[in-house]
Amino acid sequence: MHLTQSQSPISSIEGGYHLLSQATLTNVLSALIEQKISYRAARVFFSCCSMRSVREAVARFKRSKNEKPSPVYFRIDEIRQRIGTQSERLIRADLKQLETNGLLSFSEDAITIASVPLTFTQRLLERLGQSMRRLIPVPRRMLEFLAQCPCPSLLRGILVYLLRGLSIRQGAINTCGSVKSSWVAQVADISLRAAKSVRARLIQMGWLSKDVGSTQRKLNSTGAYFRINTTWKPIAPEGLKSMNNVIHSDREFAPLPCKKTCEFAPPIEDLKTSNKNLKDQKLLKPSGVYQQAESKPTLCNVRTLDLREFYRCEALYWQAVKARWIDHSEANVLNWISAAVRAREAASKAGGDAVRIFVAIVRRKLWNTITGVQEDYARQTLARFQAMQPELYRRL
Repeated sequence: MHLTQSQSPISSIEGGYHLLSQATLTNVLSALIEQKISYRAARVFFSCCSMRSVREAVARFKRSKNEKPSPVYFRIDEIRQRIGTQSERLIRADLKQLETNGLLSFSEDAITIASVPLTFTQRLLERLGQSMRRLIPVPRRMLEFLAQCPCPSLLRGILVYLLRGLSIRQGAINTCGSVKSSWVAQVADISLRAAKSVRARLIQMGWLSKDVGSTQRKLNSTGAYFRINTTWKPIAPEGLKSMNNVIHSDREFAPLPCKKTCEFAPPIEDLKTSNKNLKDQKLLKPSGVYQQAESKPTLCNVRTLDLREFYRCEALYWQAVKARWIDHSEANVLNWISAAVRAREAASKAGGDAVRIFVAIVRRKLWNTITGVQEDYARQTLARFQAMQPELYRRL
């Protein structure tokens, strides 16, 4: 179903929610980016938020029943159960780290969470460009999942989608938004591949809905629509592990081996090459195209052949990095290959010069002109090159 921003907001979230200011989530994300806190400390932070949310919900329920409120206690053992670790010493070290950076104050009687922007969040505030007083109704089930999140990039991506898609105003909760994966990668300080992997993982989990009705122009301009599923229930994290931003289960059985259907063909007995009429054959002289292919690619004279062969395109990329046309990163490698694909297709359809189109995209950084199909083709090319030449791919 095609999602639109005009969908009506909802009034409640299944399982309840905990109101956190935008400054609170921004502080945690900035602390992770600036390496003020560790990934485990961020999980401890959200486990404390989950504990505080449960205590407040119980207190509200007793007030509605006119019952006497019971004393509140916060234990280290409960944090240890929520994040799934056995070391109390490490949890105390993480709490000390959170208190040192001003994110959280923990005691047995109360948990105090910072709700104002801290000094190291100024760079992220400029990227978000929204009011820090805006309240975000974070679902309690998502707080529990963040306390046991199995992947650092997944935790950062969830924070960005919470900041982008969730808001509450006069009791009405908005769960829809529109965002590009490149913007998520920029805000969360992860690679574009990791940002797309996070989105695919959240859609697979059922927490995010998939946008299947937007045009390519809409996707290139403002990104895809998404809706946060307020009835989502987390999967038990037992037996899950993280590897290359993909979560697998240790409980799955190994696939059955393929059945052997036929034998290999027997070797040829006579391996000698026939030299009959060999003296009548003449060696062909190298043509102009062959001589052009043998010449080394140079950034001062980019040719159409350089955009068609991966090795020549790679050589141009390192020359561009050295000339400071582009900064070296995993995302820019994909942008460089995608720009070559875009230039070839545009030249074949409109009859233009592929080299001029390619140079214009790279020098002006017109990455938004690249379609999703062209980017997927470039990603498949990188994957094939990685499979054929893994030792050369390590340089990228």
